[in-house]
Amino acid sequence: MNSTILHKVLQDKDISLSKANLDTLDDFVRFVLEKNLVTNLTAHRTPEQLYEKGILDSLIFPLDFKQPIHYLDIGSGAGFPGIPLHIVYPYLHTTLLEPLGKKANFLTSCIEHLGLNHIQVLQDRAEILGQGPLRESFDLVTARAVIHLQNLVELALPLVKVGGFFYAYKGSDFQIEVDASLKAIKRLGGDLIDVKQSLLPSQHDQRVLIVIKKVKPTESKYPRMFSQIKHSPL
Repeated sequence: MNSTILHKVLQDKDISLSKANLDTLDDFVRFVLEKNLVTNLTAHRTPEQLYEKGILDSLIFPLDFKQPIHYLDIGSGAGFPGIPLHIVYPYLHTTLLEPLGKKANFLTSCIEHLGLNHIQVLQDRAEILGQGPLRESFDLVTARAVIHLQNLVELALPLVKVGGFFYAYKGSDFQIEVDASLKAIKRLGGDLIDVKQSLLPSQHDQRVLIVIKKVKPTESKYPRMFSQIKHSPL
């Protein structure tokens, strides 16, 4: 896959990319590949892999917001989905959350290289952020390929404001995770409202977006420390 094919695939899904979007995404791919040679950022080693399993995977489900929103991407790593979404959707005021210093440094240098505005990097953990001043302050929180949904919702939902959304990007085993997470979602103030499905073109990999709306405040005792979340999931 390249930017031309990416453009066509997204057009077929009613997602429009401008020439400026495509040029910036091209630059992003080149920058990731260059830095990946010296810092292990992603397992995707070719432009084709990055376009399909990085960028297309980030953009395949359109965002439906129509006004400026505060957006947090948990565990941004090499910048997916946060940077592609920020490039394509100009109303996002984006925070990339990354606990590892080398990846946080990469994200900061990538933002500077691409000349992006209204985007920042925080080197921190979600469970720490969720007990601080940014608790329940984001209209949209995303996480892609991080941990099991039952654990992930306790990291994410305390950061979502009431009326906002958590989008979890998952693969073909999503139903097992969803079924195990329904109790936790409700306890944390969320409501599962949609499970969107699509396929990546080359190998027909199933991609899923789990959409959870925050319908009431999260109890102050959540999120717990990650060791508790991991060993005693809700």
